[in-house]
Amino acid sequence: MSEYNTLSPHPKPPSPHVLIKQYREKEASLLSSHTPAPHWTRIGTYLNSAAFGEPPGGCLELKAELLKMLYEQPMVYHRSIVPELVKDSKVAACDLIGIPPPLRASFAFVPVTPSIFNILLSFPWSPGDIILTTDVIYHSVRDTLLYLQAEKGVVWKVVDTKPKSTEVQRGEGINTAVTTLVNSNQPLKLVVFDAISSKPTLSFPVSAVVSHCSKLNVPTLVDAAHVPGMGCDGVKYFDDRCTFWVCTFHKWLGVPRGASEG
Repeated sequence: MSEYNTLSPHPKPPSPHVLIKQYREKEASLLSSHTPAPHWTRIGTYLNSAAFGEPPGGCLELKAELLKMLYEQPMVYHRSIVPELVKDSKVAACDLIGIPPPLRASFAFVPVTPSIFNILLSFPWSPGDIILTTDVIYHSVRDTLLYLQAEKGVVWKVVDTKPKSTEVQRGEGINTAVTTLVNSNQPLKLVVFDAISSKPTLSFPVSAVVSHCSKLNVPTLVDAAHVPGMGCDGVKYFDDRCTFWVCTFHKWLGVPRGASEG
């Protein structure tokens, strides 16, 4: 009988702490060597950042590094690396948006369109309940409201956005409609509006609207998809008195598609 020879041991993989350290060092290297924009090398010709932004080359290098970790050590990646890096990303995202520490536990990276859909479906709607929006809400929100009208008997009321109106005037239009509905004892359950709308591009005074609604105990959903990275002051478009606030990072901020929402 031949003697059994054991196979040579498989080399021990790097620990999660070592992999995370290597990733952070690469990230720091890319950020420090490409200022002010981190390696903004174009890889395509799709220029509509309002739909899908184009990630900088350095950002895609980091994505490739993560994919390498995923394929080499999938369980370590999911159990140890992702939670740690998501923790870092949440801090960075909350700092950018202006979310105060007490509210950061409720911030999450989730697809924005299903999030809005799930928020709207989570309400215990009764026939006749009212949702108030502007006339420039995004088409996927519009589709969801049409569904709620048909399936739940929800009443959808719309505030017209006047041509050439100012941001203040647009906010006053929403607040006036809210006051009218509340004072006439109509069942207003939710106000949905954009921080910055898509088509046409209009800004709305988030704080003025959510402050007014909060005083009247009316929940608000703010669609802030176009706020991060657009060159706007993020703090101006976030207010912790809103009930729900959603955004995307793949538009103006240039995050790789598929890892973009909050």
